[in-house]
Amino acid sequence: QGDDNDHYQNRGRGVRGGMRRGRSENPNSARDPGPPIGHHLRGPEGANLFVFHIPNTMTNQALYDLFSKYGNVLSATIKTEAKTGRGRGFGFVNYDDPGAASMA
Repeated sequence: QGDDNDHYQNRGRGVRGGMRRGRSENPNSARDPGPPIGHHLRGPEGANLFVFHIPNTMTNQALYDLFSKYGNVLSATIKTEAKTGRGRGFGFVNYDDPGAASMA
């Protein structure tokens, strides 16, 4: 299964993850973010976000929880390195409504 980043290229809006690594956080504590939420379900045009600067310690569930306060999240996925399973620092959040994506 290949990388599907090209599927999202130029189709959503870029959003910073909103969480920065603190000085006390160990950069070696990166881990597998767990299974994706919703398996890349896409919303209508304008409802799909590209999220960057995601900390290596964040899970897919935490990404979902962070963005679900703005509306109904169809899927939340942190992209991972194929060999290590660690998060690559970016991902996608897809809503069912462009208004929710705009608020996020």
